[in-house]
Amino acid sequence: MADYSRVLEAIATSKDPKKLRRFQENAREKGVPEIVEAAFRRLLEILPDEVPGSVEHDFWKTIHAFEEILREERGKTVRLSRALLRKVGNVRSSPFPGRNYPTGSVTGMPSAV
Repeated sequence: MADYSRVLEAIATSKDPKKLRRFQENAREKGVPEIVEAAFRRLLEILPDEVPGSVEHDFWKTIHAFEEILREERGKTVRLSRALLRKVGNVRSSPFPGRNYPTGSVTGMPSAV
């Protein structure tokens, strides 16, 4: 069995989505699922703009994961983030007109009624 520690180390420090996708493609061609998985997980960590560990970060990780899976299946880029939510400054707006939700109300502690 080959030693992939150097490749895994490069993946762990990479901040370039194109490079990570290339790692995935090459690993798929060579049949190395551990590299594919590591590159996919790292890609999901670096794609969201929000602070890691926040609810928003986890939400966008999920959206990006689904986009990547659809990208792989369909062979083209699919942007669910445009269909689901639009980011406008510090406000997330829903696809329904007139219903804007500031991020502070989503991330803050719930207030006692």
